[in-house]
Amino acid sequence: MSRLRKAEVSRKTAETEVSISLSLDGGDISVDTGIPMFDHMLRTLAYYAGWGINVRARGDLQHHTVEDVGISLGMALRDALGDRSGVARFGSAIVPMDGSLAICAVDLARRAYYTSNVPEYDVEGLSGGLLSHFLRSFAFNAELTLSVYAVYCDGPHHCFESVFKAAGMAIRQASALTGGGYVSTKGSL
Repeated sequence: MSRLRKAEVSRKTAETEVSISLSLDGGDISVDTGIPMFDHMLRTLAYYAGWGINVRARGDLQHHTVEDVGISLGMALRDALGDRSGVARFGSAIVPMDGSLAICAVDLARRAYYTSNVPEYDVEGLSGGLLSHFLRSFAFNAELTLSVYAVYCDGPHHCFESVFKAAGMAIRQASALTGGGYVSTKGSL
């Protein structure tokens, strides 16, 4: 496999301006959305996914910024994966973070779906529900199935950190190159 697994996405609306460059095979991680807790979660996701990433975003409201970064990052992952031949397709992870535990499963079969029981906590200046909304926007635009569950939470920060670590690890596993064709009885994804 010698294809480049990279993508760049820019999205400008009346509410936000987002630019993302993504390398699935590593590199530097740089994130600036103007929302510190969201930046922390994006860096966490990228680190555990094994990505090189540069995210720059500004928006009029947290909701618009978080949603449009989710849309843009999903589009970048979709583009970087190409036709998805030669990837493992499935990934899963169970991640503890002090008194929290998260489980995540991913399927890259181009069937967009998101399911979660992640609590809608307000956390460190970030409005409740926005991190889950980010994951939903990301999953649908990446065209993947993403299931994330907070088994237990000792507080908002550790809960979300365990979720984003698990998501990163599951995505890394699913997008790993196998050298084969499609992991599917249909012969395509």
